Amino acid sequence: MSWKIKSHLKQLVREEEGTVIKDFGGKRSIVLVYPNTYFVGMSNLGMHNIYRLLNEREDTACERAFLPEKNLIAEHKRTNTPVLSVESQKPISEFQKIAFSIAFENDFKNISAVLELSNIPVDKTERGGRYPEIIAGGAAVTLNPKLFEKICDKIVSGDFEASSAEKKPARSAVWTNNTEFGSMHLVEMQRGCPHRCGFCAAPIIYHPFKQFSKEEIMEAINFGLPHRKKIGLIGGDVLAHPDFEEIAEYIHSKGGSFSPSSVRADRMTPSIAALLRKSGHKTVTLAPESGSENLRKTIGKNIPDEKFFKAAEILSSNGIKQIKLYFMIGLPGETDKDIEAIGDFINEMNKADVGLKISVNPFVPKNKTQFQDERFEGVAELKRKISLLKKVLSKSRCRAVKFESPISALHEYKMQH
Repeated sequence: MSWKIKSHLKQLVREEEGTVIKDFGGKRSIVLVYPNTYFVGMSNLGMHNIYRLLNEREDTACERAFLPEKNLIAEHKRTNTPVLSVESQKPISEFQKIAFSIAFENDFKNISAVLELSNIPVDKTERGGRYPEIIAGGAAVTLNPKLFEKICDKIVSGDFEASSAEKKPARSAVWTNNTEFGSMHLVEMQRGCPHRCGFCAAPIIYHPFKQFSKEEIMEAINFGLPHRKKIGLIGGDVLAHPDFEEIAEYIHSKGGSFSPSSVRADRMTPSIAALLRKSGHKTVTLAPESGSENLRKTIGKNIPDEKFFKAAEILSSNGIKQIKLYFMIGLPGETDKDIEAIGDFINEMNKADVGLKISVNPFVPKNKTQFQDERFEGVAELKRKISLLKKVLSKSRCRAVKFESPISALHEYKMQH
């Protein structure tokens, strides 16, 4: 057993607030594993909520484990140290159940890595009764359960929280700076999304759409304020919550600030922009998906161009001068004219006197969505469209453009098909 690895985990615990450490005596022991690094896994609100819900049960002791960081994997192998839980540095093979929480299919390969490091057979037929029961749940499992059947003894599809007695908003359970949202307390305002964009899985995974009450949200906010003054408000259409402005003002009255996980252009108003500015926002992210209004309607994103341009004007006039835009290429029915329309869209946005950052992602048909049977464009065609878009954007004032890899998109597609 490596002293270096155990020391690293103990240090993580020392830098946490809210850690739950229980005596295992007479309790069901579960290790909740996120198949990515601690930094990534502790950014996931679902991981926090399941950890909290399980530990609120008197008959259950739940600890966490993660894929070791790259610089520690060699140490694991050199010293034959298995993956250990964070709380007690106990080998995950010594728990009664190993529960993987998998948000993204790209983490699928990491399940095998965690099990192999822990000397646990990956194929469930080779394990027999000598090893813990292995369970898989999460968004990726709900969308593609067959991917996990050869490894896991039990598959949990759908919303874990909905199957429990818990009907309150998810919230941060452990606070640490060693994660992407280290400065925030995360609070769920909505579960799922009220819209039905053909490419998006959120309305499918979390159905029916649920909007939590103002009182429930404020209770969850109050729980976190002693730990963090910045509140991350999570939901598919946060600004559409009927009490959004009152909740934002409440956070400010408590000396805090907020950051919404989603901003729709058609929800933007001067009063909301002022609240964003008061919370210190200098950049807002919008997702037109396509530069073509007609194509946008086809994919279910029914927001006219004018709403985006107006939102940019409102944000700019309230001192928010940076906007990040998300686009997709390779969408069903897309033509070169739709690609060229992105350039026209950006030129019009620039009239609002804002700086633009552009992110372009290949469309990947996802299981169980409206577009699950649509064609994946292929790497060569996506590269051609990227070249065309680069040529189009070279004529605009936007230089901050990031293109996601078509090869990575292909790997994601193959996992689902």
